[in-house]
Amino acid sequence: MRWDPAQYLRFADQRSRPFGELLARVGSERPGIVVDLGCGPGQLTAELARRWPSARVFGVDSSPQMVERARQVLAGSGVQVVEADLRDWQPPAQVDVLVSNATLQWVPGHRDLLPRFAGWLAHGGWLALQVPGNFTEPSHTELAALCATPRWRDRLGADLPAPVAHDPAVYLETLNACGLIVDAWETTYLQVLAGPDAVYEWARGTTLLPVLAQLEAAEAEELCADYRQRLARHYVPGPAGTVMPFRRVFVVAQRAQRSSPRPASSPEPASSPEQASSPETGVEATAPVAGAPVAPAAGVPAARAAGVPAARAAAGAPAAGAFGTLAALHHVQLAAPPGSEQVDRAFYAGILGLAEVPKPVGLAARGGAWFRAGSLELHIGVEADFRAARKAHPGLLAGSLAELEAIAERLSVAGHPVRWDQDFPGYHRFYTEDPHGNRLELLAPRG
Repeated sequence: MRWDPAQYLRFADQRSRPFGELLARVGSERPGIVVDLGCGPGQLTAELARRWPSARVFGVDSSPQMVERARQVLAGSGVQVVEADLRDWQPPAQVDVLVSNATLQWVPGHRDLLPRFAGWLAHGGWLALQVPGNFTEPSHTELAALCATPRWRDRLGADLPAPVAHDPAVYLETLNACGLIVDAWETTYLQVLAGPDAVYEWARGTTLLPVLAQLEAAEAEELCADYRQRLARHYVPGPAGTVMPFRRVFVVAQRAQRSSPRPASSPEPASSPEQASSPETGVEATAPVAGAPVAPAAGVPAARAAGVPAARAAAGAPAAGAFGTLAALHHVQLAAPPGSEQVDRAFYAGILGLAEVPKPVGLAARGGAWFRAGSLELHIGVEADFRAARKAHPGLLAGSLAELEAIAERLSVAGHPVRWDQDFPGYHRFYTEDPHGNRLELLAPRG
């Protein structure tokens, strides 16, 4: 459908007010990356750049017309305007403020995208969204009734795109399950619109667009004349203008701040492996330091512990790296049933806080999802005859006991029981299962 920035901005003040009230609840002070999903003509994205002048600001929109206008409005501001579908776009790094204003209602199944968006957030990062919730008002119901009349139903078909939004409680539940702290509410504005056929002119900027995109010019003129008459029965101009009630749904959510790191004076556990820590996630992957000496376990000959066959060591063989030993662990893989990618993103990115890694083009068609903690990746692969791994499991390392306890709390709130176990010397740890029943171990150093 073709957007008309000029028509959309005829009621710029009324369309902008919810954005300001949404942004007032976002407490970020010095974000590094700010994203506006569905930036439209760019005038509100400019507000983000003005509020956070030191941030890298991205505006994303799928409409070529809106992107062209946004690039004109934002020229010289430093904002990067990207033409892309928000279902496919990926930010260049973890996001500190993610805003979507009056956009997601046009994206079918947008609730399923929220775990992915939550997974983009850095620790302390904010997600703020606003969607219209007025689809039972005459401006929408009369259009639906008109399109269903014998004159138009065969011409327009049954699959005409229509905006959809959920109640605040649905967004709250969804984002709570991703481990975010959520504030959700709704407001009904009594918008006073100036000019003749004001509600019709408002709808021409948004609601009518998917309908008009299906019609020839003469047909569009005929339908619009009928729609204008239907609206006139519901919206009668008064002395100050035409009052149009408009319900909107707001959600502001934040990922918890990263816990304070362990004091430098705290002792490290004996024979500690490298902690490949991710500053974004607070979860570390246990892996050896390439090329660093590792103390052998009790009873293991030094040559075998270093990966050198005993006979070669005794014969004065060259160092281990000279004949190709492994340097480190790159990834571990778990299986999941087909079609579970959104569930996996909600769990591994939304709750555990891992960063999603885009799969290579040649592998993406196989399904599944990849995540990263520090230098180690966790790959979720699709298995048609899936069976959960009950014994074999990855061990995910948090930076401190406080971070481990915070993760345990998020898991419990989301309905994933944790079982604490103190049998591993030098570490606190617990076990849990992912949504498919795969066993996971999470641990943190003692001390």
